Amino acid sequence: MFQTLSKIVFAASLALAAGCSSPKSTEARPSHSGPNSDPGNASSKRDAGEAPAARRKAEPEKPWTTRFAVKAALVADEVTIEGPPGLLNHVVVQQNEEFFVHETRATPDGLVLSTKLKEGVEGAPPIRVRLDAWTIDALVRVRVLERPGEAPVVVQLAGDAWYRELETGAEERSAVLRFVGERP
Repeated sequence: MFQTLSKIVFAASLALAAGCSSPKSTEARPSHSGPNSDPGNASSKRDAGEAPAARRKAEPEKPWTTRFAVKAALVADEVTIEGPPGLLNHVVVQQNEEFFVHETRATPDGLVLSTKLKEGVEGAPPIRVRLDAWTIDALVRVRVLERPGEAPVVVQLAGDAWYRELETGAEERSAVLRFVGERP
């Protein structure tokens, strides 16, 4: 059984590898050295300082906030995390289809990741979220919004919210807690 399965996996891997290789062509490809290379080209009449949007270099990423670099534990009923492009590189939300409903959608405000407790499920663990060195447990719902433009990173906890910095033991408790991390 194992040998048969191994042969099938091996054959599938070979087929996949063959399909993924790029075709080799001996034809010469036209050179695209820029809009100003062909004097008869209408685009050559553009100002040298203007570049088409597709050819503009991306701005370098800004440094990330250090607000969430110190280990902390947080608990609340609902957690909302919002921030600029790159936020999703710093956030991990637990995926568990048995207890939670996960949804990802694009909105005019940005990309939204939602996780909430399934209706009728009892004894579910909290929704575990990591944001840099922070560990956050949401008992009901998590919403993460990566905005398309520059914005501070905002973490808001609602519903019997609790925060504790693990190194110092500093603690806060309130119906709503809000933390803001500005990028330098």
